[in-house]
Amino acid sequence: MSVRIRFILTGACPPSYSGKQVQLNFPLEDENGAPTTTAHLKQLIRTQWPENMSEMKEVVEKTEMRVLKTGNLLSDDTQIRSVLTATELSECSINPSAEGSGRADEDQKSVLMHLVFQSNQSQGRQRDGTAGGGRRDNASHDSGCCTML
Repeated sequence: MSVRIRFILTGACPPSYSGKQVQLNFPLEDENGAPTTTAHLKQLIRTQWPENMSEMKEVVEKTEMRVLKTGNLLSDDTQIRSVLTATELSECSINPSAEGSGRADEDQKSVLMHLVFQSNQSQGRQRDGTAGGGRRDNASHDSGCCTML
């Protein structure tokens, strides 16, 4: 069984893509029967990235991603099935025998998650490593995934 997941893009991605949504289908188990984890989900995102968003392909391939569901950060070993509600499983799942029939993709329900792109952590640490304790005097603070002013 697979599930439709709609991601809202945020973080260190081009401003024209921030807030955009992308919907992808993911299996809840791999071909060996092992449950799909967040780490596997990220790998699938990289390989299944939509062609109509090709400008983001390099960002997706090279940038660290974090996945959030209902405001909670999912660790890489989190099983995707474990964070889905019974309603999401029934309404957002894709039955392999029924694929290609029924409603258009935009009419079908999907699980909502946030995909946060994080800038390179080593670059952020180099910027923060100033003399005098490493704290910058200006009001800007780099959190690694967004800049807080």
